[in-house]
Amino acid sequence: DGRQQELFKVLVMPGVGGLAAVLGALAIVPALMEEGLFRGILHPLLEKAWGRWVAIGLSAALFSAFHMSREQIVVQFLLGLVLGWLRSVTGSLWPCMVGHALHNGVSVLGMLWFPAWVLPPYRVPSWPVWVGGVLLALLASLAMRRRALNAPPGQG
Repeated sequence: DGRQQELFKVLVMPGVGGLAAVLGALAIVPALMEEGLFRGILHPLLEKAWGRWVAIGLSAALFSAFHMSREQIVVQFLLGLVLGWLRSVTGSLWPCMVGHALHNGVSVLGMLWFPAWVLPPYRVPSWPVWVGGVLLALLASLAMRRRALNAPPGQG
């Protein structure tokens, strides 16, 4: 809509606060807040009530719906699944926050370099999804490795 276009034009103007401010406002802060809600509060409650897989799936569905974007619903759901899985296997919120911020950061940088992504008719290439997926997979692998290394013998 027009408000989104105007906001984007302001953000990419020189002197708005620089790339760090834009990344902080659009990548890091939302990741911290959303992960605190979906994987910090909601996920543990769902996992306690209905188990790991229901918690992962339902929190991913709610996370996707929260963004209210038909264009991003599949990507948000898949991201929610990965982040929910990370929460379950690591027992920590930090890998989720970092993974979410990486995903948002890739998206923000892509929008800054390719403004057509956020302006109608939304010509979004698939490579940011792949780059974000690779970064999240790497993060998940590192988290799993750390957990296995810290586990008592016979439980890794």
